[in-house]
Amino acid sequence: MKKLFLFHFLLLKRSFKKISFIILLLCIPILCYLMKDNFTNRNRSTIYIGVYLDEHNEIAKKVFESVSTQFDSFSFSLCDNIETLKNRVITGTYDSGYVFDEQFDEKLLSNELSDLLTCYVSPSSTASAITNEYIFSEIFKEHAFYMMIDYIKNDVVFKNKDLSGIEEELRPVYDDYLNGDDTFSFEYISPENTSISNESIFDSFTLSSIKGLIALLVMFAAFIGTLNIYKDDKTGIFFAFHSSFKIFYKMAEIFTVTLIASVSGLITIYLCDLSDGLLLEISRLLLYTFVCTIYFYVIYLVTPNQYIFATLIPVLILGSIIFCPIFADLSEVVPIPLFRYISWFFAPKYYFIW
Repeated sequence: MKKLFLFHFLLLKRSFKKISFIILLLCIPILCYLMKDNFTNRNRSTIYIGVYLDEHNEIAKKVFESVSTQFDSFSFSLCDNIETLKNRVITGTYDSGYVFDEQFDEKLLSNELSDLLTCYVSPSSTASAITNEYIFSEIFKEHAFYMMIDYIKNDVVFKNKDLSGIEEELRPVYDDYLNGDDTFSFEYISPENTSISNESIFDSFTLSSIKGLIALLVMFAAFIGTLNIYKDDKTGIFFAFHSSFKIFYKMAEIFTVTLIASVSGLITIYLCDLSDGLLLEISRLLLYTFVCTIYFYVIYLVTPNQYIFATLIPVLILGSIIFCPIFADLSEVVPIPLFRYISWFFAPKYYFIW
């Protein structure tokens, strides 16, 4: 047992002397932190949109107020004139600009929906299609309300009714049913049975991707450990050990390197604020280390030389990315039952089952 611990210690010293291994250890926290920071900043970024409208168009003003308050990722600003709006789009101050002309209200009320808006778009714009949908969704809400009013006023059922204040009376009811939870609603529940906000859905996906990347890089450390066995086999290192214990010394080659990578992964988890609890994270990574050790030792036993093993590396990495929930769990969307079972043949799958 003392020899085994001494062997582990020597393997640790040798691992830290390899520049490639040090780079791997640094890549785990750096890549994951940059990935989290990049998605967080992207999620918080604001796209600026210019709007020009005639102050006498009440419906246009209501559309502007709605889009200004509902969409946090977009900032809608009023311009004094069309020329200012155009110049700001050209200079890139605005991603795009929208002009509600003087006849906007009149066209909407008379159901003339062609050429309702004029849109100026920056050549570098990547969000104009989204803002188009946002603005037209608000326009449709207003259009639908006035279509309803027009229907009521012209329907025979209400022919002898006093409809002079129908718009003011129905407006709060319409808004309540349009924006309330009575029509339909979504509630997002976390695995811990606690409600989470819509904004955290994107963050949740990002966090799972970071843990997937950690699992992938820890597995790559197991590759390095397995390659070391082939090299040490050639140099005759294992001849110094009794034949019945060689299996433990060879597995130690994989375990030691993978354990160091797992410690780096644990640091990364805390660096990115992804911890589910210290004991749980340690247990999860330790079990994953054992799985990778056994998994790659079996591959070592059935693979005759390091060159054939090296050809398996891209296959196992690509297979893990495709079949395991590294960046996305495709088994949930691919309608093939076999797809879900194939993932059990790849080591990262076992990191996500605990």
